[in-house]
Amino acid sequence: RQMKRNYDSAYYQSLVQKLASRIPRMGIGADVMVGFPGETEERFRNTYSLIESLPLTYLHVFNFSPRKGTPAAAFPRQVDGETKNERSEKLRISGVDKSRRFRERHRDREATVLVESTRDKETRLLKGLTDNYIQVLMEGGEELANQMVRVKLTDLKNKGMHGDIIW
Repeated sequence: RQMKRNYDSAYYQSLVQKLASRIPRMGIGADVMVGFPGETEERFRNTYSLIESLPLTYLHVFNFSPRKGTPAAAFPRQVDGETKNERSEKLRISGVDKSRRFRERHRDREATVLVESTRDKETRLLKGLTDNYIQVLMEGGEELANQMVRVKLTDLKNKGMHGDIIW
C-alpha cells in the first residue's frame, strides 16, 4: 500500500502461475526490492516464501535507497544497510538456483537464438538469446551476427548455456 501498488501478493502469485501453466517454457523474471521502510523480518520471510513458491526464472534483486524529496525517504522504520544486504544476498542465491533449474530443463533441447553483434568478452564465442531469455554461447563466424539460428542447447554455463548450431 505504501508503494501505491494496485495489486497484492495473491494477485501476483495467481498471475505468474497462470502464465507458467499456459506457456511452460516461458522465462519469467521479477524485480525484487529489499528493505523498503517498514520491512520487518516477518515481511521479508513472506516475500522470500512467495518468491520461492513461484516458477520464476530470473530475479533482479536490489536494495531500497531513499531518494531526497520522495515520500519513502521520510517514512519511519528505515531498514539498515547490513540487513538489506543480508536479505538481498539470500534472494540472489535463490535467483541463481532458479535460473540454473530453468536452464537445466532446456538441456538437450533445440531453440532459436538471436545472435548478437558482439562476442562474449571472456570466451570470444558468439552470444545470443533464446526467445525465453536464455543466454547462449556458441561457435560461429561473424556472418551470423544479428541472425536467427537454430541451436541444440547443451552445457550449462555460469549464467547461460552452450549451444551447438544446427546446420
